[in-house]
Order: sequence, then structure tokens, then C-alpha cells
Amino acid sequence: MMITAIKYLGTFYSIKSETVITPQRLREFNGTITRDNAAAGYFIALYKPNDNVYQECKKYGKYISKAFNTELPVVKIITVEDTLNRSLSIPTTQQIDVVKTAKAKWNNNQTGLFKFPPSGI
Repeated sequence: MMITAIKYLGTFYSIKSETVITPQRLREFNGTITRDNAAAGYFIALYKPNDNVYQECKKYGKYISKAFNTELPVVKIITVEDTLNRSLSIPTTQQIDVVKTAKAKWNNNQTGLFKFPPSGI
């Protein structure tokens, strides 16, 4: 089955820490993807699943991502080890800046705890 993404479709993530992942987990996850009309899902596992679980992923087909101009699997397994070793990455269509920055303010009214301004800055 090939799904062509013409409009923006969502992507789901399922994170599991179970030591044994079964094909049933992927069937349930694919059901959620299909029910909610998402483009794909990333199944993030703490432990590496058996080969039969990877075979189950292939049953769900691929879709064509216009954002990445490539075919991507509808369900993809990513292990934590793969991510830490950077052998796999999770594609995203946008960068999300999650770090807030603020200008430091020194308050001389707070005495006894710290020296203001701190030395070495």
C-alpha cells in the first residue's frame, strides 16, 4: 500500500520501555495511525525488538513525503540505542526551539546569600 501525502498529515510517536515488544503492539499502533489519518508513526523502543516485529512494520507499507521528497515507512521502529549512536534519526519538518533565553539581572537587595555581581563574570 502506498499513501501519497498531499496535505499535511500528522505523525505519531509511541514510546515503550517493555523488554519484549510484540507484533500486536505494532498492529495497535498502526490502527491508531490509520484511525486518525496520520502519515506515519515512530515506535521508539528502549530495547531492540525481535526480527518478527521488524517484519510486521513492513506490512504497513510506505508513504511519499513531499516535505522530504522520499518514501518513508508508515511505521518505523527506532531504538534508544540507535538514536544515541546516531545511526538513525527521526525526520522532522520543522525545527522546534525548546530552549528559552533570558537576560541576567543582578539584584543587590538580596544580601547574605551571594556576592553581586558574581566574580568572574
